[in-house]
Amino acid sequence: MNEQENHSRNDPFKDLVHCPEKAMEAIFECYEAELYQYVKKFISDDDIIKDVIQETLIALWKQKEKIAVLDTPFFYMLRIAKYQALSIVREVQRKNTLPLEENYDVPGTDKADGKLRLQEIDRQIREITDTLTLREREIFIESRFLGLSNKEIMERHNMAEQTVKNYLSRTLKVVREGLKDLLTLFI
Repeated sequence: MNEQENHSRNDPFKDLVHCPEKAMEAIFECYEAELYQYVKKFISDDDIIKDVIQETLIALWKQKEKIAVLDTPFFYMLRIAKYQALSIVREVQRKNTLPLEENYDVPGTDKADGKLRLQEIDRQIREITDTLTLREREIFIESRFLGLSNKEIMERHNMAEQTVKNYLSRTLKVVREGLKDLLTLFI
């Protein structure tokens, strides 16, 4: 075995410039399981985790010259994965955070006033949920906006049902507290 082959087996990141295809295959084979477990800290959906890993590898490919010379390319790859995961979580939250429907009966002098109040409540709920932890926010959105049952959430996050109830209890308390002042203005 020559020195270049030995070097490739020890550090596939170093080969990103000279043998990029082989290096990417080796990186994927060596680190897929670790990347999967790392991304799972941020996202529970297997399909989305696979998308994050794919996006991470694409980012590695695009930055291969830079990454090949780094002292700790593995940790750089984890950082890319983290930012990819958080980006996808934010995007999913934007899509899943449905605005309050216009036809809800909100006290007001006219329809336009009621619509403005709904927009303010919706904005306030978004601000409040931004203060929650990632897990609390996921569970709150899944429960209140996606309509998932506690059992479905429990299975999705691999938690005990009581844990899901505890998360919802805490998050609902935070949301209610945050909306308390706003709602007293409207009533």
